[in-house]
Parts: sequence; structure tokens; C-alpha cells
Amino acid sequence: MGSLGAIVFYDVTDRDSFNNLGASIEFLIAQVHGIKVYLVGNKTDLTHLKVIETPEIGDFSRQKQLNFMEVSCLNGRNVERSFNQFMAQIVTDILFKEGKLI
Repeated sequence: MGSLGAIVFYDVTDRDSFNNLGASIEFLIAQVHGIKVYLVGNKTDLTHLKVIETPEIGDFSRQKQLNFMEVSCLNGRNVERSFNQFMAQIVTDILFKEGKLI
């Protein structure tokens, strides 16, 4: 069986969305054994409203051993890159679990 992945979004302009990440991630992990969770912070185009700074989410993601990326769905910044990066990681994980060379 291959790896399962989930992308969890948070809003960089909303402290509550960040504060709820821990519970959301713990719920996913409890429900699906071996799931790989990726964090995506959206609305980076709203720099004047940003309340979740990159170092803070970086510390959180390192503590939880998660990959993360910040994007702007409005202007497209890092959207394709994040999708490609996370999909590549899922494929790598599947091949590694199946013992195939990459």
C-alpha cells in the first residue's frame, strides 16, 4: 500500500487558523496511520495583515516534522511549486516504501 498525504492549510493573516493546526494534525494522524501531512500557509500577498511569520511556522513544522510552504492563491506565488514539491515527496515515499530505486 502506498503513502497517503494530506495538505493542511492555514491563513497567515489569522492567528486562530495557526492555533488550530496542532489539533487538526493530531486528528489526521490518529485517523490515518502513516499519513504524511504538509502545511500550506495561504494569503502571503497580504503582507500588511500577516500575523504568522515564517520563523514561527518553521519552528512549528520542525517540531512536528512536517514540510511547509507559504503561498498566495490570489497571485499564484508558490502554488505550483508547493504542489510539485509535495507530490514529488509523496512519490519518493511510495517508492522508498516499496523498495524501488528512485
